[in-house]
Amino acid sequence: MSPYLHQTIYDLLATQAGRHPDAIAIETAGGISLTYGELMRRTRALMRALHVRGVARASRVAIVLPNGADLAVSMLAVSTLATSVPLNPIYRRDEYLAYFGEIRVTHLLTLRNFPSEARAVAKEADLPIIELADDGSMNVADEGKNLAQSHILPEPLSAARWS
Repeated sequence: MSPYLHQTIYDLLATQAGRHPDAIAIETAGGISLTYGELMRRTRALMRALHVRGVARASRVAIVLPNGADLAVSMLAVSTLATSVPLNPIYRRDEYLAYFGEIRVTHLLTLRNFPSEARAVAKEADLPIIELADDGSMNVADEGKNLAQSHILPEPLSAARWS
């Protein structure tokens, strides 16, 4: 048994969402705020969508998003399931090529219609590109189907994995 109450950030989020669902968890510079309850709902929805798209423990997901609520939720969801690789959205093609190769990226998570060289590099490398709707909903669509509606919540990584 760990001496710490929370072994993972997901455990901490789940506890806070249970205790204080209406308290503000994050607030962006643009004035968007999410309560713990909403942050947990969005994180779980994205976890489901990522799982359906093949993201698993051994996956390394490059996250190329602008700063904001989508980035925060994405980092929580991805790091709960796999390895999160947040990258600067203004990197150039050669920088993405280097990072994707060095880190052995398996998926790209970005916004639909978000201009980034990462998308072209991912296409060249034949990596799955997971797109978030650009409306702040955290919905992931695949050929018109909203995959966040999956009812399967994948098992979060545990602290034991890192022991």
